[in-house]
Amino acid sequence: MIQFKKMSRTAVSAAVLCTMGFAANAGTISVSAVKTVAQEAFGTGYTDTVVVPAATAFGYQFSTPGGIVINPGGTIYITLTPSVGKFTAPGAVTIPSGTGGALTGLATVNTTSGIMSIALSNGTAATTNSVIGVGGIVSVAGASVTGAGATLAAGSSVTATGSVGITAGGSELETAPTPVAFISSAQAVGVTALASATEVAKIDVTTIVTANIGKVLVNQISTTANVETLGSVTFANTTATAPTELATTNPVNLANTSAYPVGATPVVYTLSLASGTFSAGASYSLATGACGTAGTAVASTQAPTAVTIATTSVTLSSVAVPVSGTPILVCGTFPGTSAIAPYKANVAAVLTASTANKYIGETLTATGMYDLGYNGASVTVRNYIPAAVTGYIQTVRLINTGSSAATAFVSLIDDTTGVATTPVAIGTPIAVGAAQRYTQAQIEAAVGAVAASSRPRLRFTAATATIEAQTFFNNSNGAYTNLVGQDTN
Repeated sequence: MIQFKKMSRTAVSAAVLCTMGFAANAGTISVSAVKTVAQEAFGTGYTDTVVVPAATAFGYQFSTPGGIVINPGGTIYITLTPSVGKFTAPGAVTIPSGTGGALTGLATVNTTSGIMSIALSNGTAATTNSVIGVGGIVSVAGASVTGAGATLAAGSSVTATGSVGITAGGSELETAPTPVAFISSAQAVGVTALASATEVAKIDVTTIVTANIGKVLVNQISTTANVETLGSVTFANTTATAPTELATTNPVNLANTSAYPVGATPVVYTLSLASGTFSAGASYSLATGACGTAGTAVASTQAPTAVTIATTSVTLSSVAVPVSGTPILVCGTFPGTSAIAPYKANVAAVLTASTANKYIGETLTATGMYDLGYNGASVTVRNYIPAAVTGYIQTVRLINTGSSAATAFVSLIDDTTGVATTPVAIGTPIAVGAAQRYTQAQIEAAVGAVAASSRPRLRFTAATATIEAQTFFNNSNGAYTNLVGQDTN
């Protein structure tokens, strides 16, 4: 046992007559559990009113393994000092078993300084010394802390240091200078965005309706609207955070038992462009489960937002806060009668604060969504001799230089009006790197008979990255000519 130096009644005071001296080692503070709270629940302007439950219990272990002896009528004080804020409403004190005396413990808080003092007294009726701290720790049920909100809002910790003295707040006997965290804060709500990985086709130029020849339509397979899943945004509780420790009776804190902001205001989703333009005729909306009729629409202040003119930004404000962990899909609807240009879209989302629970909110910075790009190619053959012209035979060789097998479509472009016919499939699917030849008979079987006096152009399209065309003629003298080495769009 480490012996303390004998202290006189004058040095220690008449109230504290102890057989103790200065310890060679420092005392130790412990907590039974560190409370983790949601940093989103705190912020400037109301931090002084935030009351947060501290650890379930604080413990103090003296540096002397043989304990401390308190003479009859004597009192010593364990002081706990928070790094920020003030302690409030400490609980009951538990004293480890010792010998002799009539020990009592009482924890109080100085309302000005906010420090907590645990008075350990040997009752006045006692006639023997009391020994405490042998094989145990003096503990006090956790107090709450007020005024620590600014620190907790930053995703940090509130710590405590300690000392032992002959007066409240004193440190004459020993100190516990190592800070021990008893409240920590962390981000409780996470937000992520994912670009859609489910869409295969992007912009398909193979089935363009007559009125839009030369333009591109998104996955156009008919004149009906086509719906694309551009991506998703998910707000959810972070599983590593246990944000249920906020005082539910304090109206400044969260009014629910989870950090997820049930009472928060809705999310504002903003689609913006890294490149390209949101074309008129498209519309954008939010959904869960799936985009289109298979999913459930998410109500918004714009349901859906229709783009009436070319723009670079589209805003969707949801009416309700999304369910934690449920992806909110960002959907694009593209009609079959309007041309849609390729673009690279980003989405940002802001879950804003609620007056009811002072939730600060979460912000998702702009994250890439599904990029709309060409999934088809076209090439124009600039001269076509109809089958009705005698003495000439024309064939077109189409080469798939893209990365996917594709069936070709052909349409006629009137040389006078520039109006094109509806594309019609021709031949069989062309493998990557392969080529097909189309005769006049095959071409006109697809597009219809062409008058001998007409000199239209041919447009071929295919759902592959690139295609090339070559034109060959046989004249009445039997000469075989490659008039154009290569046609490209």
